[in-house]
Amino acid sequence: MFLNCHSYYSLRYGTLPVERLVELGKQHGAEALCLTDINNVTGVFDFVKECRAQGIKPIAGVEVRNGDTHLYTLIAQNNHGFAEINEFMTGYNLRHADYPLRPYGFNYVHVIYTLDTYESWLGTGHKGTYTSTVNNEPMRTPLPGTDGGMAATMRIVRAVEAPAESTDRGPKLRDYEWIGVRISGINRLVRADSSVYNKCVVMQPITYTDEHEYDIHCLLRAVEHNTLVTKLEAHHVAPRDEHFTNVDYIRSVCTVSTTVAQYRKADGYMLVRLRLWYYKKPQHVYRQPLR
Repeated sequence: MFLNCHSYYSLRYGTLPVERLVELGKQHGAEALCLTDINNVTGVFDFVKECRAQGIKPIAGVEVRNGDTHLYTLIAQNNHGFAEINEFMTGYNLRHADYPLRPYGFNYVHVIYTLDTYESWLGTGHKGTYTSTVNNEPMRTPLPGTDGGMAATMRIVRAVEAPAESTDRGPKLRDYEWIGVRISGINRLVRADSSVYNKCVVMQPITYTDEHEYDIHCLLRAVEHNTLVTKLEAHHVAPRDEHFTNVDYIRSVCTVSTTVAQYRKADGYMLVRLRLWYYKKPQHVYRQPLR
């Protein structure tokens, strides 16, 4: 459920030390946490160490943004996936290029789009073009068993843009693509096409814990934008719901068809198998506060 956690390694955005993040996850009944700092994986190794000490399953990932726009969240299935994420981020960072709207070519990575992103595709008629090139240079991904370095063992995934399959109701999501739905936004599934239900997962972002940390977050965002806190716009800061919510409450809002997530060790990292979440009853969301 907590597949989008930010630590203070999300520079000028996150407020939580890795240790505090894991401690709070334990207090709220989390059996697994996914660290997805913004455009970097700096905190992953400290996170894995702390999770193991607390008896929580660690999952490595990254939240990909162009400026203030949250494009998607990448979650590694195993070590090969973690290498793919690093390769992907490094390729674009070295070229100072914007990240693609929809990545293509991953073999061991889950891609989770926000519900806002998916709905924007429907509104604009976007067909979901994948791209794996930067400045006409192909991106690469490591072969299983390699060290993930820029070596001759790399293979070119795609050298040109590849159109994704689409339907009359929007782009068709591939096996590794999902739609992340916040607890506070689950009512929006009422008007969503039922065909996407089996691609929806509960994804509750974590950025701060209380009003004090939210104020710190706003100060950091003001520094990022070189402006006054009072002049920050809504899209500059995190929504008010990006805090831990008890797992039991999340389950009271949603019902799950199978196990929420199945985990197993894979080369020192945790493999996450996302499962189908069904929309339950909207009145539960209206009647129960997040805290």
